[in-house]
Amino acid sequence: RRLLSAIGSQMDTAIFESLERRRLRQVLGRSVDPQVMERLLANPDVEFLKGERAVLSVLYADLRGSTSLSENAEPELLVGFVNDYLGRMTEIILEHEGTLDKFVGDEVMALFGAPVPQPDHALRAVRVGLEMQKAHQAVMKAWQGRDLKPIPIGVGIATGEMIVGEMGCPQRTDYTVIGRAANLGSRICGVAEAGQVLISQETYELVKERVEATPITGLRLKGVNRPITACLLYTSDAADELDGVDL
Repeated sequence: RRLLSAIGSQMDTAIFESLERRRLRQVLGRSVDPQVMERLLANPDVEFLKGERAVLSVLYADLRGSTSLSENAEPELLVGFVNDYLGRMTEIILEHEGTLDKFVGDEVMALFGAPVPQPDHALRAVRVGLEMQKAHQAVMKAWQGRDLKPIPIGVGIATGEMIVGEMGCPQRTDYTVIGRAANLGSRICGVAEAGQVLISQETYELVKERVEATPITGLRLKGVNRPITACLLYTSDAADELDGVDL
């Protein structure tokens, strides 16, 4: 009886671990790089999907003027362009071991520092934002001459304490974040002009030894009671300059 009980207990544990691994793949399988996923699966004792507080960096990238574009372009052409843009942005995020949070229309949201802790999450986010601008220029050039006028993007990045974990309902869940810093990143992206990468003051404090930036003071953001200061990164050569940074 003791032997059968021990065997049954081991089987229960194995089944539970298998279900947890399957759940992890379902929630994060398309959001992280395959190598990151293997590291997650190699740590069965860590509950990566549970809600927790953590200091992270969040990035938003949004097409400028996409509403007017959708009204004038042929649907098939627009879908092809947006898919090309979203695909390239996703590749850059995963190349730097970021987590693709979600697409909101043509907006991309990404996390850095979760589910795998990254001490340099702010620097990763900055580098991804700069590379996104550079890559999007190439995407726009590729679409010139196809009766579609490609449009630029604005990027916003913020750093701070957020609650991160699996959120949703039985029908659908996402691995995402909520909190003031997450909202701030979205608002900063909203005021970033075409071709700009704007970062919060908190992000800048973590990367100021690595980048050049110009402070923009007195920014008034929707839902934020007082004016804030954001920092505008130089995008022309900044991505190339960060190529030698160990991440």
